[in-house]
Amino acid sequence: MVSANVLKKNLDLPILISMLLLMLIGVLAIYSATYNIESGTATLMYRKQLLWMTIAILAMVVATFIPLTMLYSCLLYTSDAAD
Repeated sequence: MVSANVLKKNLDLPILISMLLLMLIGVLAIYSATYNIESGTATLMYRKQLLWMTIAILAMVVATFIPLTMLYSCLLYTSDAAD
């Protein structure tokens, strides 16, 4: 499967794990900050964070499949233009 090979080749596992841990810590911090002991519920702010976390992960996966040569061709100003 070509897409699995591209993902495996371009994925940096330590950065992915670090990113996911930081995202999880952020969601837990928002949840604990908005938790109301008296009512036993939290506000819905942590759900917004989960939504944006999911969007960010999907954007990262999509960006993994974009070849760097295509990105370089889209740049207006490169180091070659200065020469």
